[in-house]
Amino acid sequence: MEKLDEYVELVCKNLKGNDDEIAIMKQEMKNHLLQSVEEFKLQGKSQEESIKRAMDRFGEVDILKNQLKEIYNVQKSFSKKIFNIALVLLFIGIIGLVSQIIINHNSKSVDSNLLYSIQNIIKNDNAISNEDLKTLFNDSQSNFKFYNKELKYIAVYKSPKNYNGNSEIDSLKDAKYIYPDVGGLNDDLVRTGYIANAGSNQEYLSDNNKWNISIRYITPRSQWLEYAINTLLKIFIITCIVSSVVLFVISAFINIYHNKKLVLCR
Repeated sequence: MEKLDEYVELVCKNLKGNDDEIAIMKQEMKNHLLQSVEEFKLQGKSQEESIKRAMDRFGEVDILKNQLKEIYNVQKSFSKKIFNIALVLLFIGIIGLVSQIIINHNSKSVDSNLLYSIQNIIKNDNAISNEDLKTLFNDSQSNFKFYNKELKYIAVYKSPKNYNGNSEIDSLKDAKYIYPDVGGLNDDLVRTGYIANAGSNQEYLSDNNKWNISIRYITPRSQWLEYAINTLLKIFIITCIVSSVVLFVISAFINIYHNKKLVLCR
């Protein structure tokens, strides 16, 4: 049956693809040919003629080679490229999404970390000084700048524990402790028209007092630009993830089509 082996090798020559899959297909092609040879032999044909008729029935070598090349060299390669692109897009989308979540979380926590630091000093000493606030202010400035925030001041308002008045802060002059000083902040107010446009508050009850801690900072005047960039990044991340899903589906359909054509060629 050397002619059948030569025929199969000619049909499958120069195919690119999974070696195991190609080997299985070669064996199945040979099995079909052997089955056809036996059918012709039962009809009284000689071995030589049966082999020739079996190969003729299966198809011309050039036609079969073109069909298999389309399946393996074009469809499989195209499917693999789509799959790899989908993986890259999914990876970029996930990394971008995780980064956005971490940055947003850390941007919010930079406020609360400073508030808790002030609270811990009050908790341990039942007091706080302007020198403590100055140290915390200077230590925290770089953290705020990293998230595009300019820390402007820290103020601590102290009231009796049983104080039932309005807990909202009306004026910086009411702060028991503040850094920088009110005079410097008023100069900022005259120069820029405002001291800060964002901030956080926290209330803390000690044994004898009620403490209201306030931090204020400036978010960038180009906030609209930052918002636009963040929005575009979110759109990009969503596009990457959605595109990867679509490409995975396309790749799956190509593989299904590939397998169907492979069955027909067998």
